[in-house]
This record gives sequence, structure tokens and C-alpha cells, in this order.
Amino acid sequence: MRLLHNPAYAGAYAYGQKEYDPYDRSPVTGKAKTTSRSVADWPVCVPDVYPAYIPWEQFVANQQTLRDNWFRSTSRGAARRGPALLQGIARCGRCGARMSMFHYSTKEKRAPGYGCVAAYANGGKTCQMMSSAPVDAAVAELFLAAVTPAQVEVALRAMDAWEAEQAEARRHRRMQVEQAEYEVDLARRRYEATDPANRLVAAELEARWEQALRERDRLRREAEELDRRSATPLGAAERRKVREMASDLAKVWHAATTGAADRKELLRFLIHRVYLDGVRQPGQIGIEVEWHTGARTAVTVPRLAVGAWAPKTSAEVLQRIRELLPDHDYPAIAAKLNAEGLRTAKGLQFDFYSVGYIARSRGWGRAGKKPAESNV
Repeated sequence: MRLLHNPAYAGAYAYGQKEYDPYDRSPVTGKAKTTSRSVADWPVCVPDVYPAYIPWEQFVANQQTLRDNWFRSTSRGAARRGPALLQGIARCGRCGARMSMFHYSTKEKRAPGYGCVAAYANGGKTCQMMSSAPVDAAVAELFLAAVTPAQVEVALRAMDAWEAEQAEARRHRRMQVEQAEYEVDLARRRYEATDPANRLVAAELEARWEQALRERDRLRREAEELDRRSATPLGAAERRKVREMASDLAKVWHAATTGAADRKELLRFLIHRVYLDGVRQPGQIGIEVEWHTGARTAVTVPRLAVGAWAPKTSAEVLQRIRELLPDHDYPAIAAKLNAEGLRTAKGLQFDFYSVGYIARSRGWGRAGKKPAESNV
């Protein structure tokens, strides 16, 4: 990883890849905390100094890919082989946090689900959870409907304009941060140049210095948030792939040779994020797709009922249990069902607990023999 992040790998000399904040120190070690700068913000970067193993453009693209694949709440992560189509790009429509993947059962093959557990991890409550089946189907349908040759060309032109606006906004924000840095440096020099005997003047200059520091930190946070919200621009090779797949994408999407990771990669060419809200409308899941062009598409799908993915007990088994209940207890019924070759919904043999659960959950009462008729 150090080699992949080293600019000498691409034949360049660089300085200032990390930024140190002397006013933000660790309470344990006392060392100044560091933050990594983006390649565009390195103060010194001289290309073609060493023999390059890869071109500089490839190195910059690799840095962006590594950053996107970094598993953090602000990144999408790498497209993996799991069945959840929106892994890494699903966001909570209530709090905005990235949604995690989970499975309803580890013993059965059921559809995975999306859950927002950001608050739960910090001692709060789970925000929301839902099955991925209806969500993935709706998003895939929107994706396939959007990828037609005509619509792709319109979308790419719109994306060019949107990326230009985003680049201008980032440039403007960087200029604001640079101006704030200058104001901080100017306030510091004024404070250091004042006579300590002039206490009132020193106090006023110190207050101005602190105000400049707060303003600089605010602008930095806003700039970082703007970078996080900005979609990753598509390169020339990616745009060519988008145009090529527009002709027969549906056939490729449904092909048996197309794996889950392949579908996720295709989806990420056009979709930046997908916001899910399964709480606002009872029984419904609100889906808002954020495309790389900046446009948004909203749809609503029905939420699956509880247990919709669970296997059901066969009608033959239910009828047999009801016939045996009046004269047999649970263990005897389980023995008879097993002897007749009947199995539970999960394909297991019956026992005291499985028979009892079926009987009680359907209100058939406790098993027992009929009481003997009294002569009184």
C-alpha cells in the first residue's frame, strides 16, 4: 500500500502529502494530528524526476480508486461478490449514514437486507432495516431503463456541465481556505509583534487570532464536506464503456455469466448513491436514486411482509398434526410425523418444540389425551 501511494512509483517527487495541525494534538501523546491531502493540494509535486513504472495519470486514477475502495462511512468501498446490489452506495434516507448489509438467517438462503446501524454503534437505536429484494429490483429496473443510447448521450453531456460546476465550486472553496490561512498567519504575526506590556492590545489581537482560526477550521470542514458529496468524475475509458454497454446492457445484465460484482460495477457507472426510507410511509420503502449527473429519481415500492421470505409448513403436515392432537401429546405426534416421512418447513425432523410451536401459534391449544368420560 505504501508503494501504491508513493508518487515515486509514477516517477514524481512530492512533498507535503500530509498536513499537520499544531492546534489539534492527541491528548495522550501530545503529537499534532495529521490529515492526508488530495493529490491536487500537494504543495510540491515535480513529475518525471525518476524512472516511472506507470504514467502519472494512471497514478492519480489509482489514488482515487484506492480512496473510493477504502471502507469508511464516507466512501463507497469496493464492489464485492455479495448478493446485495447496492452494497456501498445505499444511504439511509433518514440520517444520511451509509447502510450496512445483513442477512436474515445464516442457515437458510434468504435475501440480504439493508440496515442503518450508525446510531446503534454509538449506543443509540437502530434507525431502520429492510429487505434488499424489492429495493434491488426497483433500482435495477430504473438503471436498465436509463441506459439507452440516446439517454446515455444526454446524461453524459449533463454530467460534463455538472462536473464543471462542481470543479468551480471546489476551486472557489479552496480560494476561501487559502484566504483564511493568510488571515490566520497575519493575525499570528501581529500578535507576536505586539509589546507584551500592552495587555489590552495583546488580548484584542489574540481574540482576532482565535477568530481567524475558527473561521479557517469552518471553511476546511465545509470544503471536506463538499468533496465528500461530490461524485467521482468518470474518465474517458469509463465513458466509452458506458456508451458500449448501452446497446445490449439488458442482455449482459441478465446473463448467467454476469456475477454480482459485475452488476455492481455496471451500476456504479451511472449511480452515485441510493437513499432508502422505510419508515416515513408504513408498509412502503421510499427510494431516491442520485445519478452521477446530479439528477435524482424517486420511486416507492411495497415493503415485504414479516416472514415473507420464511419457508412455510406444508398443508399436509398441518392437517396431520390437527388430526393427532386430540389423542396424542407433542412427543408422540413428532414420532408419528417422522415415521411417516414428514419434515418441518426447514427440512428437519419434528420434535417436541417444533410440534408445540405449530400447535400454539395456530391456537389449537395444548396437546393431551381426551379426558375419560365420567360415570357421575
